[in-house]
This record gives sequence, structure tokens and C-alpha cells, in this order.
Amino acid sequence: EREAEAEVRRRLRAQVDEALVEHNPLTVPRVLIEQELERRHHERLHAVGVHEEVPMGEAFRETETPLVRRALALSFLYSALYERLALVPDPLRVERAIRAAVEDAEDVDAAARRVHEDPSLHRRFEELVLEEQLLDWIVAHAAVTEEDVPFRIFLGLVPPSSSETSEAAQP
Repeated sequence: EREAEAEVRRRLRAQVDEALVEHNPLTVPRVLIEQELERRHHERLHAVGVHEEVPMGEAFRETETPLVRRALALSFLYSALYERLALVPDPLRVERAIRAAVEDAEDVDAAARRVHEDPSLHRRFEELVLEEQLLDWIVAHAAVTEEDVPFRIFLGLVPPSSSETSEAAQP
């Protein structure tokens, strides 16, 4: 049940992100795109154990540039919305998110305490909660249409086809 709820939230978040980008076109400064491309390039190299300087390939640049541009635009849009709506992370939700993340630890309290003591890790939980709060606000204030989707499509077991989705929408 928790996995199904998470999948619904993930899909909803993707739809919200798509609508935000589509209806709020931004010009992202090229220097920021380049910085993020460099950061991702180095991150990928380090992930596979390469620690020396390797030039960024053209294929990487072509693939990643649109993704970076979109991610930066969304970051700007989310920040503007947080500010405009005066959203701050709900401490109770932050605590619940931390507890959910460490629930399988041998010592849940100690694991939660480590998260609280690590400022960057704690900040990441606050960011996740803030994103959830914004998503909740958008859903509450947007026109939302529900669509019946066959369970096997929802699970991603089969790709959606026009006949499956149109059949599901019929009473």
C-alpha cells in the first residue's frame, strides 16, 4: 500500500513538474548550466572510480544539457513558490520523514539522532518535506482530474495503450 501511494505521489509530482515548466518558461543562465554539467560529469566519474580529469564528451553534454536546464528551471520555480507562499518545512513532517527513512535500523532513535546531527542530511529531509508540502498546496489549489488506470499499467507491467486507457475510463 505504501509503495502504491509513493507511486501515485511520484506520478503526480512528475505531472506538476511538467505543468510548471510548460506554463512558466524560464531562460536559465548558460553559466549555471555549465557548472551543473561539470558537477554531474565529475560525480559520474567519481562514481565509477575515475579521479583524474577527463574531458566531458559531446554525447554526455547533448544528453545532459536538457535535463540540467529543466532541473535548474524547476529549482528556480520551486524556490519562487516557497518564497511566495511563505512555506517552511513542517517540523512534524520532517520528523516523520526521518523516522520512516530509518525505521529498519537496528537502533531507530540513534539513527534518527545521527540525521538530526548532520546538518546537510537534515537539510535534505527538510527539502523533501518542503517539496511535499508544495505538492500538497498545488494539488489543493489546482484543477485535478482523476483517471482510472488498470492496475497492471499502474505497476508498469505493461505500457499504456490507447485502447487500455480508454477502456478504463469507461463506466
